[in-house]
Amino acid sequence: MSILKCNFYDFHNSNVLQLKNGNHNIQVTESFFIWSFITLGKSRKEVIRLEEVLYKFYFIKQFLDFNSFIELKSFVKNLDPSEKTFIAYNLGMSVTRLISYYFFKHHSLYFVSSNKYKTGRGRYDLVSQNKFGYSLFEAKGSTNSGQGKNKALSQVKKSHTVNNNLPIYRIAVIQGFDKQNKMIVDVIDPENEGNYNINITDNDDSVMLAKQSILDAFERYDLRIKKIGNVEINYISIVNTEIGLIRASENSFDEINNDEYFIGRDGIYVKFLGNNARGN
Repeated sequence: MSILKCNFYDFHNSNVLQLKNGNHNIQVTESFFIWSFITLGKSRKEVIRLEEVLYKFYFIKQFLDFNSFIELKSFVKNLDPSEKTFIAYNLGMSVTRLISYYFFKHHSLYFVSSNKYKTGRGRYDLVSQNKFGYSLFEAKGSTNSGQGKNKALSQVKKSHTVNNNLPIYRIAVIQGFDKQNKMIVDVIDPENEGNYNINITDNDDSVMLAKQSILDAFERYDLRIKKIGNVEINYISIVNTEIGLIRASENSFDEINNDEYFIGRDGIYVKFLGNNARGN
């Protein structure tokens, strides 16, 4: 496992999950990081194609190393600024998905399209819902020490309600790297200053999106079957990683997160086999 350095700011004693300010470093496997990026959803009606699964998988493999810490590969520093912008955007989004799941207990996280806003030009990147209510996330990624903090906080403060309900959290997630190329994440929950509403017509509290997306992605690929404990899993092998889905009708599962593999509460399975390993 690798350490992801997380720092929490401006969380108040009244917050629902009792999250505390300060350092919250967590242990993250490569499998969990890949799962987070793959299951970052768009909307209930859209699917993730196999090509998108492959793209997200190779993105992580190309730009990140999972050692004692999650580290940016050194060659990235020499890339063109436009290439770094592309990398930063994807890192910010994938880390925000990881943070939303690990700390805020959200099964799914969706992009917010601009036509869902009744008022206001600024908008959040992502929205989700769990049993406590809606949460809004603004994601900012960087290939250096972290940029866009002020802009992220400005956007976070603008929105006031979701479907006329107060969100339980309005979160800015600012991802960057320190001087040793180790990934760092600031998670901020500032006071609201706006009076805007996001109008969401779909019920976004669903794990079925990610499950259906994986099934759609696999339909043109030769599936394998394996058994872990008492559950069977359909999966594909990509280089040295297995990605699959539990074969069961339930909508929610117990999370399994260990050094070998990760299974989310949506039933999606990721196992990183090592740099020299092959699937079986």
